Amino acid sequence: MESSETRSALPVVKRVVFVVLVLVSILFTALLTPVPFLVLGWFVEVGPGEVSHKVHEISFGALFLLPLVGLIAQLRRPHSKIAAMYQVVLPLATTIVVLAVVAGEGDPITILFVVFPLLIVVLHPARSQLLRPALAPSPLLLGLAAVATIPLLLFAFDQFRVAAEAGRIAPQVFDALPEDATDAEVDRALENAASGEALQAIEHYRHWSVMGAFALSIVASSFLAASRPAGWRITAWTTAAVLIVYGAASLAFPADASAQGGFWGVLAILWGVSFVAASLQESAAASGTAAIPGSSSSGAG
Repeated sequence: MESSETRSALPVVKRVVFVVLVLVSILFTALLTPVPFLVLGWFVEVGPGEVSHKVHEISFGALFLLPLVGLIAQLRRPHSKIAAMYQVVLPLATTIVVLAVVAGEGDPITILFVVFPLLIVVLHPARSQLLRPALAPSPLLLGLAAVATIPLLLFAFDQFRVAAEAGRIAPQVFDALPEDATDAEVDRALENAASGEALQAIEHYRHWSVMGAFALSIVASSFLAASRPAGWRITAWTTAAVLIVYGAASLAFPADASAQGGFWGVLAILWGVSFVAASLQESAAASGTAAIPGSSSSGAG
């Protein structure tokens, strides 16, 4: 039978293990994922005749910013950061599933992206709230999320189309080439096998798969924020920032792979700014309601 001292020590040990797991996950996400390319991606050098992947690299960094911010948020008052914990899980799960289904890729390192979040959820001080979150949906935020959903889904499907076509052709081309094939022979083989976007995507077809996951993650995170579980403002602001970064990259490098050019780049930035403004308005309204004696607001984050 456990002593009373042992029982009282268990929550402390659990809390310490939880914090250690979160810290390890933060370091892993910050250093061993594309997060650094959120900055470095703007300066990637492109050789003559090569397709520029600056928008890809920047977007990949922005995608992993979602779980990184969510993890950092768990270090202080995790009971009030339910949305931020979902913000960790949703983009990672979406990217892993997309890579497995669309790109047909299974990388052993993805196990870490599964194990760490699961352990953090199991040891989370507010695990019951994670499993049954209290929601206070905002019609305004839901409307903005819905507005972004259609173009983001169309973008995702287009990225998946390119990735699937390039992924089908790429193994056939490279398996047929001798190991000592010259660059000229590789180029001729690629040009004989495909054209247009598929030709551009063959060598880096996984990039287009991840861009599709990027779009789906924005959709999921925007609806998560609009549902307003505890800590929803962090998710709202991070989601808006991620799409603003993509819009800015598209404007800066309109000829890049997966860039959407001026019109859609501007719309992405405007949507992000509008989502932040709406979240501030909802927060102010919730604070005003909470200040009235006898009232409460479960949607404040």
